[in-house]
Amino acid sequence: MPDGLEWLDETARPGGSNSWVVAGTRTATGRPLLANDPHLGIEMPSIWYEMHLVATDLDVAGATIPGAPFVVIGHNATIAWGLTNTGADVQDFYVEDVDFTSRRYLYNNQWLPLEVQIVNIGVRGRDKPEVYRIFKTRHGPLIATEREWEEPPVFSAADGHPTDRPLALRWDALTIGESAGAFLGMNRAANWDDFLDAVRRFGAPSQNFVYADTVGNIGYAMSGALPIRAQGDGSMPVPGWTGTYEWIGRVPPERLPARLNPPSGEFVTANGEVDRGWPDMTHDWAAPFRTRRIVDLLGTRRGLDTAAFEQMQADVRGEGAAMIMRALAHAAKSQAGQKADADGQAALQMLQKWDCRFDGRPVVSLYHAFERALWQRTFGDELEGALFQQLFEYGLDERYTGIYAILDDPASPWWDDIATVDVHETRDDIMVLAASDAMLNLRLQFGDRTNWNWDRLHAAEFAHSLSGGGALLAMVFNRGPVPLAGSTTSVSKTAVNPRKPYGVTDISSYRQIIEPGAWDRTLAINTTGQSGHVRSPHYFDQNAMWAAGQYRSFPFSRVAVDRGSVARLLLTP
Repeated sequence: MPDGLEWLDETARPGGSNSWVVAGTRTATGRPLLANDPHLGIEMPSIWYEMHLVATDLDVAGATIPGAPFVVIGHNATIAWGLTNTGADVQDFYVEDVDFTSRRYLYNNQWLPLEVQIVNIGVRGRDKPEVYRIFKTRHGPLIATEREWEEPPVFSAADGHPTDRPLALRWDALTIGESAGAFLGMNRAANWDDFLDAVRRFGAPSQNFVYADTVGNIGYAMSGALPIRAQGDGSMPVPGWTGTYEWIGRVPPERLPARLNPPSGEFVTANGEVDRGWPDMTHDWAAPFRTRRIVDLLGTRRGLDTAAFEQMQADVRGEGAAMIMRALAHAAKSQAGQKADADGQAALQMLQKWDCRFDGRPVVSLYHAFERALWQRTFGDELEGALFQQLFEYGLDERYTGIYAILDDPASPWWDDIATVDVHETRDDIMVLAASDAMLNLRLQFGDRTNWNWDRLHAAEFAHSLSGGGALLAMVFNRGPVPLAGSTTSVSKTAVNPRKPYGVTDISSYRQIIEPGAWDRTLAINTTGQSGHVRSPHYFDQNAMWAAGQYRSFPFSRVAVDRGSVARLLLTP
């Protein structure tokens, strides 16, 4: 994949996000507190642009996407809000029975004509455009085959009736909802009812919204156009020719989860399960590691303040790692642990002393090398290379699968190495072997332990999309590497790249902490800077503070804004 287009790769992973809000009964000031940090892929310049928009009926501040005429996350003079992705399943694949010779497809015992959309793609250096044909059924465009999910089907008349049937994608994201109108409604909202009405107008992508206002209310609302399926749950491709797996409507927005002022005095969203009363919402929730950690950090605490929220957003403990470490402690005491080789013994000793905090220490690098080896030892013998890699990447993307699914079953057949026919390995055996592998692999890659510091190995590269033209452009536009703490499952998320150990994929792309009614005390930080101009002093000036978990103030009142102003740009017609 060319530099700058990695986000288009089929292996690219979606980011996650954190948001939480607590009621004034649990804060030091008696006002609610709201925190939000969306997790997205590394971009240079940042995807976010900070804006304070003042007009006749608007006074709203926060972060937006350049070019959008509204604030996406932030506050006005009355309410504040943040968002995270729900991961709701709003896409279905239909296996289609297609005859390309006659350009027809079978549906409900009838052969219907394929819709063909011709797109002319201009190519530099060519006199004529490249002609691309998009074939569509009633379910959507044909984008892949049932055997090869990463390659589009070949649509030539000579194919006739292909052995590998094509897949049509049903996804209504571009035809439903009104994103602009929804966010404009949020920007203007004066209370919970206004806000909820705006959220219900937002069709895609489905989001968790947290809310707080100057009256003291806190709330949660889910948005999104969720399909109602006549049959099936969307988890697997379904036959398109039968007519029995159609979408028969959408869940009415007013039926989606929404709640105001819970007895707990808090809402926490971190891409985990929203509501068990909706079993078909998705089968692909993020693992509850970040959610559980945030809930634990909040606990039953009273007197919470912005400093406490800053510490929470910077928290680097990994709950997934804690699960694995509990199993490792048992393995270290087992017969296999007692018989481990020198590398295994050294690794077991270091890991058992670790507190599951993904800071800059070498032991964190050892853990990640151990986790990689553990997956390879456990599943690499049963799954061929490409299939194992897909499972590995999926599992490391905050999914409660693979290693996590069998940790509590030491005798699971997955632990057994099928290549050792005379030995039946258990969880403890494989963990000890993986610990030894980790020491060896780190030594081969990076030398002795003085080179294993996690923040150095786990560094973020801020690569501009224009920098792929050579070393000189990269030198001008790119920044980094920036050493980072954190990991995929910590609240301070700096996701580990499973293909390029131990680099960073998605990050906390923006952080905000808001206290409704005390708007001038709003805290925020961007990953890079406010300017996208490489010669501007604000091109990368926020990064050092962002990497250190620090914040800058985001004034709101006219007095505070004037006091903090250093320059003014006046545009006149």
